[in-house]
Amino acid sequence: MFTGGSVKETLAFINGYRSGNSTPISGRIFDRYVCIRNSFPDNYVWNYVIKTCSKDKKDALRMVEEIITEFVQLKERMSDNELIQYASKQLGEESEAEKIFRQFDKALLIGDESLIKQLIEEHANAGILWEGAYPEDIAIQLNEISDAQSIRSIPISKNGNRLEIISQGWPFPIEMNYANGEWRINAEKIIKLRMSTNRS
Repeated sequence: MFTGGSVKETLAFINGYRSGNSTPISGRIFDRYVCIRNSFPDNYVWNYVIKTCSKDKKDALRMVEEIITEFVQLKERMSDNELIQYASKQLGEESEAEKIFRQFDKALLIGDESLIKQLIEEHANAGILWEGAYPEDIAIQLNEISDAQSIRSIPISKNGNRLEIISQGWPFPIEMNYANGEWRINAEKIIKLRMSTNRS
């Protein structure tokens, strides 16, 4: 009645209502629940997750109804910590692309030239990726943090051979491409970031 069935307006209406009133889905815990339930880093907002994960308008509205209903029912008998633990346990196994990205992320921390070369698309300035590795003790700590963070792959091509990885540890999505039977990271953005950091 208020939104005319528009996904964008429906999400905006719900966001406005939950912000201006005391509801079961008010507060940051709901956003975190939706993020973790859908394998997203928990610093995203719930409506972005819904729009990104849904196939179309009908699917988005279905997801909104299901996730709110599920959260409200669980919240009646669970604490915030229990809600997050429940959401984490619902996650399926990571895809091949996500597993490869985690390998790449770890290889960057220790400057593993051989592994990085195997996992990225060719780039003239790729050498900057294995220069200046972290000291071993710091790399171990960062690796533990990285392992605990959720990542999500979002298809950006109809055939599924191009996708973006969203990770809390990175300030931008990272593209991966599938060719010749394997996933490779397009490291262009990462290389530019490191080059600009080195110049400053």
